[in-house]
Amino acid sequence: MTSSKRFGRLYRFDKAEIDKYISAEGGNYRLGVLDDDGNFIVTYVGRAQDLEKRLKEHDNDPHYYEYFSVRYEPNELRRYYIECREYHYWRKKFPLYNKNHPAKPACCDDKYTCPDCGR
Repeated sequence: MTSSKRFGRLYRFDKAEIDKYISAEGGNYRLGVLDDDGNFIVTYVGRAQDLEKRLKEHDNDPHYYEYFSVRYEPNELRRYYIECREYHYWRKKFPLYNKNHPAKPACCDDKYTCPDCGR
């Protein structure tokens, strides 16, 4: 899979959907629920070296997720920047279950900071 410019369609958050549609590649993801009007409410944002594996790990979360979407991105630093952007954007709209600001990836030194807040 190549880098996508946007997050793709919504998938139902269950193991069968992950197995069927998601590959073990790097990227970013959103987890959430639908409101009464069918709008996707993002409640968690993340990144992973292996999206398939990471999404399945969320099955043990204490939070409830109905749907997810992904964006494939092979570059680790870009995944970090995308997660930072998503974190700052969505937390202004809805309460996120993310407890902390996205952590810098191991590939980065101190010159790489969050484009939104400078962390």
